[in-house]
Amino acid sequence: MATPDPIKIDSDRLLLCEGKATLLVLGPLCRHFEIRGFQPIDFGSKDNFRKFMEDVTLLPGFASRVQTVGIVRDAETSSAAAFTAVREALAALSIPAPSAPGEIVAGPPRVGVFILPDNTGDGMIETLCVRSVEEDPAFACLNIFFECVRERLGSLPSNIHKARAQAFLATRREVEYHVGRAADRGVWNFRHDVFEPLVTFLRGLAA
Repeated sequence: MATPDPIKIDSDRLLLCEGKATLLVLGPLCRHFEIRGFQPIDFGSKDNFRKFMEDVTLLPGFASRVQTVGIVRDAETSSAAAFTAVREALAALSIPAPSAPGEIVAGPPRVGVFILPDNTGDGMIETLCVRSVEEDPAFACLNIFFECVRERLGSLPSNIHKARAQAFLATRREVEYHVGRAADRGVWNFRHDVFEPLVTFLRGLAA
């Protein structure tokens, strides 16, 4: 799958995100903490990342202008495997690669990789968002609901992270089922400690 068309380098700092949901959550998050200067780009699925990076490095202005590249992707079932896949893709293109998730390595370009939700555990952007609302009165309903589903159906949704996010959003007075648009409407608690590692990473990239 080729790089989405058109993409034009219009910043010296690129923030490459896995999927539209992550892209749309990081926008409000950066605005909330006044982290500026990134050009956000959705690289699609994890399987598309290496080809995407190859295409991006060939874009006019990448070699001459880009000073910082931030990469944010989901751990899904393994944070270690996700980071290794990103690191190998960068190394294959002779792009500087950090030795651990959350690190930012000197360039050019400077490169940092963050594996959602927290650089260690499994999950994705939805995992982080749901953790941020654990003090909401409706949060306790999620465990009850999914325990009922398990008992009645004998199994849980294949992607429990997305399912829990959707279930929580269904409790809002004005229902919005897209986690990114929900972020824009202030549903997720960006001030919660669970967002701190990601915010610290983004601030480091912006420095």
